[in-house]
Amino acid sequence: MQKYKELGQDAMLKLLSDYKTAVDATTILSTTDKNGIITYANEKFCEISGYSLDELIGHDHNILRHPDMPKEVFRELWETIQRGDTWQGIVNNRAKDGHTYVVEANIIPVKNENGVIEEYIGIRRDITAEYLRSENIKSELELQRAEIKNLTLIDGVTGLANQQAFCNFLQNNEDKITLIAFRVDHLSNIKDVLGYGFADAYMRQFIENVSSYFEGFANKLGIYRIDTDDICVVLDGEMPHAKKAAEDLISMAKFFYATHNDISLNSPITVAAYTGSHNLRHKIITLLSFAFDRHRGEYIVGDDESAC
Repeated sequence: MQKYKELGQDAMLKLLSDYKTAVDATTILSTTDKNGIITYANEKFCEISGYSLDELIGHDHNILRHPDMPKEVFRELWETIQRGDTWQGIVNNRAKDGHTYVVEANIIPVKNENGVIEEYIGIRRDITAEYLRSENIKSELELQRAEIKNLTLIDGVTGLANQQAFCNFLQNNEDKITLIAFRVDHLSNIKDVLGYGFADAYMRQFIENVSSYFEGFANKLGIYRIDTDDICVVLDGEMPHAKKAAEDLISMAKFFYATHNDISLNSPITVAAYTGSHNLRHKIITLLSFAFDRHRGEYIVGDDESAC
C-alpha cells in the first residue's frame, strides 16, 4: 500500500487505467443501481450480449434474462445482495440475437461510508464452452448408462428381452393381454451332450422361427426369455386362436428338431397360454409348470375366468 501512496496523481490515474484495461479485456463487467437498472457495461459485456451500450444503459438487467432460468435463482440473488452479501452462481443469459451464453457471475454490493448500498457491480466470466462440454459429457454418460441398462434387459444368447424386462413390462401393464409361453425340453441334456455352444445355436435358430411365425400378428407386443428353458410371447388383448397358436408352436418345434439329425426328441416343447390382466407372471409360470408336469409335449390354455 505504501508504494501506491507515493505515486502522484497522474501515475495513479494511469495505474487505474491499466487495471481497467486488464479487467475489460478479461471480464464481463456491469454496474446497476439499487433497482437493477444498468448504469454501466464494459465492451466485453456489449460484445457477448450483442447490445450496444446505448441499448443497455437505463434498462433493467432482466433484458438478458433467459426464460429457462428458474425464478428462484434470481429471488435468492436479490435476497443475498440486498442484505449486503456477495452472490455467486452460474447464470444462463439470452443475447440480443436469441442465442444462449453462460456466465459464472459474482454480484457485489457497493456501499457508501455509512454502509448503505449505493449500487451493484457484476463481474462475470464466460463459461459457455466449458458448460457445453460438461453438458455433452453428461449426455454421453446418460446414453452410456441407458445402453448399459438396456444390456441388462437383454438375453445374451437369443437377443430377446430377458426375465427382468418381462417383469418390468408386466408391472407397468394394466390391460388384458395374452401370454403364450413354452418350455424347451431337454435343453440341459443337449448342453451336457453336445455342448453349450451347440445348444445356444439351436436355441437361437428355433427362436428365429418362432419370431417369424409371430411377425404376422398385429397384436404382438414382444417376445421374452423368462427363464433358461422358457420363452414367452406377449400379445395385446384376448387371443381367440390361442389354441391354434399353441398347436402351431408344437408342430413347428417337432418339425425343427426332426430336420436336425444331431438330436432326437419326442416332445421338444410344452406350451401354456393365459389371458388376463393381473398377477400374470405367477399365473403363466404356474400354468406352464403344471403343463410340463402333467401334459408334457402338449399345451394347456387358461384365463382369469377359468379354474386354471
